[in-house]
Amino acid sequence: QHPSQQLSSAELLQSELLPPPQFEERELQELMRHTLNNPQSKLYKYLVASCFSQKMTTAQDVTYDMSVSKGRWFVSLLQEVVEKTRKVLETHGAVSLSPPLLVPCGAVPLPPATVSVMTRWGGVAMLPHDLRLPFARFLAHNPGITQFKRYAIDRVYRERRVLGHHPRELYECAFDIVTPTSGNMVAESELLSVVWQVLNEFPSLLHNNCVIRLNHTSLLRAIFLHCGIEVTKHNKVCALLAQAKEESHSKPEVEALLSGLDLAEHTVSTLFNLLDQEHS
Repeated sequence: QHPSQQLSSAELLQSELLPPPQFEERELQELMRHTLNNPQSKLYKYLVASCFSQKMTTAQDVTYDMSVSKGRWFVSLLQEVVEKTRKVLETHGAVSLSPPLLVPCGAVPLPPATVSVMTRWGGVAMLPHDLRLPFARFLAHNPGITQFKRYAIDRVYRERRVLGHHPRELYECAFDIVTPTSGNMVAESELLSVVWQVLNEFPSLLHNNCVIRLNHTSLLRAIFLHCGIEVTKHNKVCALLAQAKEESHSKPEVEALLSGLDLAEHTVSTLFNLLDQEHS
């Protein structure tokens, strides 16, 4: 081989011609931890760049988004639903507002099945799990907004149990009322009125078992207090029940998880009686 074509020592070490060095698992974990704790280092940048330079096989490319393909009937139905819903919401003075798509991870606990993505600088962000959190961040960045009605009809995402496939796409409609007065139930009343008007736009729904779910922290707090759950444990119980619902845990599994919070047997029983009413 001509000397000009020979690899230097550094190039040879970085090539695939030599077998990779052997590390003990513990050593490798320590190396990775040290690398991730130094985002300004060359090794960190190399690690992130290597993640983005991975190649997909042809089979992975073809099958990645096959499960999220929508037929023509779905597109037509979605358009009709969006137009009728938007008409009702705008009648109430709401304007369409979609906050930034990505939310950085780490500031708040991630809901189950959250879809996380990594940026080229190594930061981790999440795709919308719901339309509420991005809007809450928008309001936090704009404290001058004290009276506002907004709506958003957009996609939210859930990670699949089977890796290597496009996340599940769900459509969600959010209608939010920002008001400077606390304790005033006018906004809550308007929300119920809006839901009823939207339902009336689709008469077929009224002939089925249509359920309106009230998701209010005051109601939830009252239920927990009725069951005898201490205030200091409310957040933990909420997180546990949300996880159980997202992961489709069985009743015995949920009971075991609740027992880990040192809840009395009659407290768990009372709570389950109320939860059973939700599905009745």
